[in-house]
Amino acid sequence: MKRSVLKSFVILGAILPFAMSLVFSRADSHAQPIEGTPDRPGLAFDQYLVNFPEIEPTHMVSARFAFKNSSDTTVTIKDLKPSCGCLRPRLKNEKHVFKPGERGEFYMRVETDKEPTGPKEYYCDVIYEDTKPRETRVTFKVTLPEKKVTVTPKSLIFFQPNEQRTTHKLYIDNYTDGPLHVVGVESSLKLADAIIGEPEVSDDGRRRQVVLVSVAAVPKGRHPGNITIFTTHPVHRKIVVPLRVDGPVR
Repeated sequence: MKRSVLKSFVILGAILPFAMSLVFSRADSHAQPIEGTPDRPGLAFDQYLVNFPEIEPTHMVSARFAFKNSSDTTVTIKDLKPSCGCLRPRLKNEKHVFKPGERGEFYMRVETDKEPTGPKEYYCDVIYEDTKPRETRVTFKVTLPEKKVTVTPKSLIFFQPNEQRTTHKLYIDNYTDGPLHVVGVESSLKLADAIIGEPEVSDDGRRRQVVLVSVAAVPKGRHPGNITIFTTHPVHRKIVVPLRVDGPVR
């Protein structure tokens, strides 16, 4: 009797693992629930962050944000909400509706002379609809440079192969808080004439001081010098611009 009971336990111990594996394999063979398709937003931006860690002194700096409707449904942009009203984001061509595959863009602009210097971070929330309301944030980081007076170009080079008079302009831009007027100009080279020109208005509406530098007949060889500009600015009273005149070559 004891032998038969022991034999039964041995047989049961051998069969049990097989039976359990069969049960689990049947359970796994049942169809698993399929997860829903990921809910992807319709707009895909080329970049979500524009970072200018260092820029030259300028009146305005801008960041471009381009995007594409990567979905299979129409996207309608409802609003652009910037962190500061000074950014004035506007969609290119005022286009708000984008069909699948269409691209668009907008800019965020900062007038640097109206902002304190140093690192800045701005953002804009893009409010739009595809199959449902959505919102995407893009960010603009920039380090605004020290406000100062600049001259463009930073140096003047003339290539003068003949006696025909050539004239170049120097533009003086004031990015400081103090007023600036050009009151005098001098050339260290007798063969180069420098005079104060009429002020001009830049593309962004700023008033720019102008200096005209011209040369005519020039001896052969290279003639280095400089142009000195005198202003009313309390800090930048004298601005020196390198000058080089290259005469005809035999």
